[in-house]
Amino acid sequence: MTSLEKLLAFLLVYENFSCYVFNSTLIIRNENDFTPAINEFTLKIISTKQQLSELVDNGFDLLPHLDKTRHRLGKGAIACLLFVGKELASMEWVAMRAEAKAAIDIYPCKVDFLNKEAYAGGVWTKSKYRGKGLHIYTYYKIYDFLRENGVRTVKSIVEVNNSAAIKSHERFAPEEKIVAKAHYLRVMGLHFWRETQYEPTTKEDSIRGNGIGGSG
Repeated sequence: MTSLEKLLAFLLVYENFSCYVFNSTLIIRNENDFTPAINEFTLKIISTKQQLSELVDNGFDLLPHLDKTRHRLGKGAIACLLFVGKELASMEWVAMRAEAKAAIDIYPCKVDFLNKEAYAGGVWTKSKYRGKGLHIYTYYKIYDFLRENGVRTVKSIVEVNNSAAIKSHERFAPEEKIVAKAHYLRVMGLHFWRETQYEPTTKEDSIRGNGIGGSG
């Protein structure tokens, strides 16, 4: 790609969406409430490139996510990886400092890292494993990991039209609830983020705001 092509790609980037900001207060939970609907799997929580190399050396397949995983680990992010056999089926990322959060995504959600708050994002589940509760289980495991390491609360964002992800978060109610609504716009290399206190406008929104969720 030429310098001109790179410049044009940068200038023409456009992204525009609204999202909910979730806040979760971490508590001890029963793992049996979140066990996925799959018989055999391996879950790994890693925080270093060395741990990543050991997984690869042992035959775990992280393609096509290997380079991004290596980059995020290098910035201090922590990965929760769930494998079926040696195949990566689902993953979740968390950050305990600003540099790590920036490696997970570019959205400027407000996170109070100095007050034992963390950020969760970078969620991905392979299509053939969706609907089996893997995402919810990785959330449970990474939340438990953070709690054991002194984190009190976790922030995350979900697009307002992503009903499946919203239901996953609601499984952790009432300790997890929507606290803000945000709008993000990226155009011509400029970024705009507007975050406002959450005010329910429908009965369903009111339930979500009170942290009383359904199943997912």
